[in-house]
Amino acid sequence: GIAVKLRRSDLGITFSFRHLIMPRNFSLQPERNSRMTGVPLNIKARTSSIGSQEQRPLYRDVKSKANMTKMIGSLIQFLETTDYSNSLSPKILHSPNSKEIFSIFEHLVRQICPTFRIEHDGMKAEEVCLNTLKMLGYPNILSKHHLLAPGAPQAWNSVLAAFDWLREEIENANDFINFSVFRYDDDQDVEEEPLNKIIFELKSVIFKRRREGSDVSSNEIEDYRCRINKVLDAPSEDDMKKLYDRRNVVDKELDSLVNLDGEERSLRSQLTEMESLLKSLDGKLHDHESQIAQFKSLDEENTKVLKEIDVEIKDSEQKLASVRAKVKEQEDAGYGRLAQEYFMLRERVDARLNAKDDLIKQVEQKELEYTRREGVIAPTLDAYNHLVGSLRKPQFSEIAKNCGLEVCTYCKGFNMAKQIPTLVNRVRACVEQLTVALL
Repeated sequence: GIAVKLRRSDLGITFSFRHLIMPRNFSLQPERNSRMTGVPLNIKARTSSIGSQEQRPLYRDVKSKANMTKMIGSLIQFLETTDYSNSLSPKILHSPNSKEIFSIFEHLVRQICPTFRIEHDGMKAEEVCLNTLKMLGYPNILSKHHLLAPGAPQAWNSVLAAFDWLREEIENANDFINFSVFRYDDDQDVEEEPLNKIIFELKSVIFKRRREGSDVSSNEIEDYRCRINKVLDAPSEDDMKKLYDRRNVVDKELDSLVNLDGEERSLRSQLTEMESLLKSLDGKLHDHESQIAQFKSLDEENTKVLKEIDVEIKDSEQKLASVRAKVKEQEDAGYGRLAQEYFMLRERVDARLNAKDDLIKQVEQKELEYTRREGVIAPTLDAYNHLVGSLRKPQFSEIAKNCGLEVCTYCKGFNMAKQIPTLVNRVRACVEQLTVALL
């Protein structure tokens, strides 16, 4: 095909690689100094090299409307993909004029020869088209009248068949160039630029600069370096510098970790100790949680009691306020002097009662001392007998009497083994009753 001939012709290689290296819109008009005379040499070199005719049918059915519609759709898609400059639509391509036909033909040929021009002083446009198709190896016959009068019966169908053949050959040539000349690496993504293509372009630029007697600019070298790094997914210079700095830091850290094994053993022992400590803390935490639960229940009870106390305090305050009001009424009525006399008498009574208690204590002490001289009271029961004596007050004497508390002596056959436990039980009962009475 075209690609095979491109590898045999130096000029063909130049055009095809220029198309790959510098993608551009070939539908644009070239500069005047690049216009070719007649048919380009690289197209002449491809006369018998377009496609393998055994793989594709030589004849295209130009009478089938479905086949014609299909060829028009493929042609529109190809022209849009290659940036055709004129407007396109299926309606236009169903009945184009000769000017539109020559413009489409020029655009198609320029996909393989960017300098091709259909306008030439020495040849007519239809002659250039027919000669170009013949040299490219078009297998069918196309009349120049079909190109000049596409509105004639079956004229546009024959021209469209030639265009469809040329479009297919161009696509096959491009596919062969892209996938045969510049192959992808086994692990390279096909959506990326082939690495061999980048390297070839770089070598071509270097060769061209050397022939011109100049050097490759730093911007071009940087551009190719970035493209190669993008394909290879290589890090940038800044990333490499960061990696080297990081490596130096890691080397220093490794040098500082010479005694890593000893530190590891120490850390393991510390870890074991911490685990045991953690277990003990877990046990304590469990105990604390149970205590916290108890405290919460107690707190709830205390809160309830406090609420009750608050209620009682409010009631007491109300009662106190009422009492104060009554006292104020009594004071206003003249009862203040009587109350003062009552308080004075009460103080005298309390003083005499205190003196009486002191005298009772002194009498008890004297009795104890007297009986101790006689050897009747047991010295070991002094505390008990002192307690009995202190409970002779009017408010406590009845409780002590009910509990059977009385002064004990060695007389009347006192048995220490039997009577001391009895005395202890009596004291406990008396303490309980006193506690209840005081509350």
